[in-house]
Amino acid sequence: MIKEIYLAIRNLIIIIIAILLLTIYFTSGKDTIPYLAQTYLKNYGISYSKIEGSLIGGFIITNISYKDSIKAKLLEVRYNPFSLIQPTPKIQLIRTEALHVDTNKLLENKDLNSSNRALNFQISTLILNNTEVLYKDKNINFSTNIDSLKFNKKIKIANIE
Repeated sequence: MIKEIYLAIRNLIIIIIAILLLTIYFTSGKDTIPYLAQTYLKNYGISYSKIEGSLIGGFIITNISYKDSIKAKLLEVRYNPFSLIQPTPKIQLIRTEALHVDTNKLLENKDLNSSNRALNFQISTLILNNTEVLYKDKNINFSTNIDSLKFNKKIKIANIE
């Protein structure tokens, strides 16, 4: 009786460890991000030329665009996966090169049935190089480096260069 219980617990632990190792292997693989991007991003109107990285640490996407309203030559996102499951997710780095945002087209594409509820989040470092924002008749160009951006229904910014 005790031997059977011991064997059952041992086998359960072996199965849990095997599932955990397989999960880590597949999420850290270099082919996982390109496969997921190829499978799902086009459904949301996102196109890109190259993507590399892993689900464990982050990724870099080149020549990314969203419905002709947002375009960037480079988008880099770095994070700790454990910090994403907190009540306020935290991203270590977001960096863009040659970001172009057309708010007029973005507002045209907005889904009127979508929820206006925003998720609270934190970004440790936000780097926007050569950014261009089109808003109505205005063209705004800037580059910035922001440390510690927090969004909790209000935006709090620590340092801006």
